[in-house]
Amino acid sequence: MPYAETKQRSAELLRLIIPLLSRHEAACNPMTFALWYEYMAGLNMPLKQAMDRIIDEDKTLTDSQAEKLYRLHIMGRDDEAQDKYESDFKRLVGEVSGAATQAEVKASDYVSALGRHGSVLQNPEGSEAVAGVMQALLNDTLMVRKSVGLLSDELKASLKEVEELRKELERIQDQALIDPLTGVKNRRGLERVVEDLQAASKSGLSGCSVIMADIYHFKQINDSHGHMLGDKVIRSVAQLLVAAVKGQDTVSR
Repeated sequence: MPYAETKQRSAELLRLIIPLLSRHEAACNPMTFALWYEYMAGLNMPLKQAMDRIIDEDKTLTDSQAEKLYRLHIMGRDDEAQDKYESDFKRLVGEVSGAATQAEVKASDYVSALGRHGSVLQNPEGSEAVAGVMQALLNDTLMVRKSVGLLSDELKASLKEVEELRKELERIQDQALIDPLTGVKNRRGLERVVEDLQAASKSGLSGCSVIMADIYHFKQINDSHGHMLGDKVIRSVAQLLVAAVKGQDTVSR
């Protein structure tokens, strides 16, 4: 979600969050910081209530708890937002379809009116009858023009809203599939890649392979040099892997 806090407000939140990060067991990573940020800013009441229960029980926030809270109250919230945008897309399609149907009905009525007026003109009873037909044709033409104009305006407005929804949906989807620390795919992103591979080939995942890697003695790096250096190591390894892959290969954390 986009955050609207000013630099001064976010700096004050940072001052309040740092003692919390040091007091709890969970690593000081972007995921945990996002939890405490939304907690202290009062942006996410379900998350605040869940974290308050942990704090009230005199427990420290662990890595596993932080991951669960993040998935449920931050990533889960974005899933709800994605569902909303998909619903809005369906609504827009329905509105445009309804407007097009209405315009089609007006056009059909206009064609029928032309037929009736044509019959009258074939056997005119005088100048008054011709004048009446011409006036009716003018009125019907203006009505159809107005209907087409309304449809055009509605289509323009709908296309603009669709474009805004598309951009927002892309942002949400990208955020949900990317690991915030390294910028590579997260587990959900990897699952999406696997699903796409299965759908693209009749043989499923035949011919595909997975290479899993671990950073040896990584805990010693964190214990000896701190989590900030540990995060730099993780980012560096991720960048090396990204630089080494090619084609359809995917790096994920």
